[in-house]
Amino acid sequence: MAAIAVFLTISLSSAASAGGVVLVLSGGGTRGLAHIGVLKVLEERNIPVDGIVGTSIGSIVGGLAACGYSSSELEDMIATLDLASLLYDRKGESTVPPGEDASAYIQSILRLEFNERGHITGPLGGLSGKRLLEKLQQWSARCPVLDFF
Repeated sequence: MAAIAVFLTISLSSAASAGGVVLVLSGGGTRGLAHIGVLKVLEERNIPVDGIVGTSIGSIVGGLAACGYSSSELEDMIATLDLASLLYDRKGESTVPPGEDASAYIQSILRLEFNERGHITGPLGGLSGKRLLEKLQQWSARCPVLDFF
């Protein structure tokens, strides 16, 4: 473990003198919020971030950081976030549609099928996440949009 810490310290020092780093942030659900801690360490050491790529929660944290949010701002945003209300379209809404058997509905969500071309098909997800999308749009509104074409 000490060797990893020394390697990271040397790597961070080298990155600071070289001009910056490119972050690759992974998914992992709410565990991916640990990426905010990485951003915090980079800020404390004055290491500029030249680029950010990510998947799932890593793309969300990275995108918000690219919009100019500091690690402190991101921590505050997450601390005040009511994740349960963002995942459901209405407060207390069940994920099972009215009139459907709960076990049959859950099995239909988990079932994968193959179409005539042999591609996997199935449901897009068990939750719509409409409110979460609205919150992300609200947070990213301050981010400038660049047209590269």
